[in-house]
Amino acid sequence: MKVYDTYHHVHLVSRDPEAAAAWYEKALGAEISGQGQGKSSLNVRIKLGEANISIRGLRDGEVAPAEDPPPAHRPPSHRPDGG
Repeated sequence: MKVYDTYHHVHLVSRDPEAAAAWYEKALGAEISGQGQGKSSLNVRIKLGEANISIRGLRDGEVAPAEDPPPAHRPPSHRPDGG
């Protein structure tokens, strides 16, 4: 997958950086290029096309936002009155 005209690198935060990196690898063809520990969190580096992405875990004292439930899905109505 070619990615053109991108930023040099991007930082993401994940509850599980290894799982996030594995998703990018499987879903988008990213290459896991390394990992290490820094500032009390795991950091996984991936390469997606020309872009470098750093995915780190939560640091000591950080709290992840609560997960929002998915929006309710209601198929569009095909009735002439819209109901």
